[in-house]
Amino acid sequence: MNKKVLFLLTLLLGIAVTLSGLSAMAVDADKEEGLPVFKGMTSSTGLVTADYLNIRRGPSTDQEVIQVLKGGDTVWVLGQIGEWYAVYDEKTGCLGTVNSNYIILNDQNQETQILSSENEVKQPVKDKSDNDTEDEDEPVLKKMKLSKDEQAMLKLVNDERQKQGLAALEVNETLMDTARAKANDMVENNYFAHQSPKFGSPFDMMKEHDLEFRSAGENIAGNKTVEGAFKAWMKKEGNKSNILNPDYKYIGIGICNSDRYGKVFVQQFIGN
Repeated sequence: MNKKVLFLLTLLLGIAVTLSGLSAMAVDADKEEGLPVFKGMTSSTGLVTADYLNIRRGPSTDQEVIQVLKGGDTVWVLGQIGEWYAVYDEKTGCLGTVNSNYIILNDQNQETQILSSENEVKQPVKDKSDNDTEDEDEPVLKKMKLSKDEQAMLKLVNDERQKQGLAALEVNETLMDTARAKANDMVENNYFAHQSPKFGSPFDMMKEHDLEFRSAGENIAGNKTVEGAFKAWMKKEGNKSNILNPDYKYIGIGICNSDRYGKVFVQQFIGN
């Protein structure tokens, strides 16, 4: 970290205190409850996990957007203000705050892990005719050969669902195809996002493969191990809610080796 960044850190501290409604002269200011407090931290780089992430002037969505980061961008993380990180973009000189839910810090071992979730969406399904049977509306399940990593991920998911009293998810062949294709696509085309430049959104992929669903979701992550990716997902509300969604019935899992992350993981879910 150079001297300019250290100076900006000091400046940001003053900005954060002002935005928090605290006076530099108030002796008891740090005892106020409900006010965001700036916490300095050892300067570290952070990786943007969202497709796009706003840098704002202060730690609030009411503050002006001064720059937009893209998925995979790296910034210096200088401190934390509540649920916000104070960041500095060395490429542009931009200093501001971002939502900490969409930044993954590089730990001391330099093990990079990134993750994200696509929120559940509701999709219409075709009405059944009088001649339709219930089975015809269900995906056709066939015996599938899963890799060792895919089996391990499926077990982790269903073990966690069982702990919560939820039904186990069933593997769907078509959903496995789309999840695997998405994982391979992210590695081959060097991006990390729910929106694929080749396939569109995960929901576009599902529709393209004639999957019918009322609700659907996707989790993506970059990590060295199956267990590491799963633990990281369970720490994030959006990812965790996908794994434990009682409306989901089927899952597809894609795992692809990655020079950048070790492995790229994709979970796709549908409920109907």
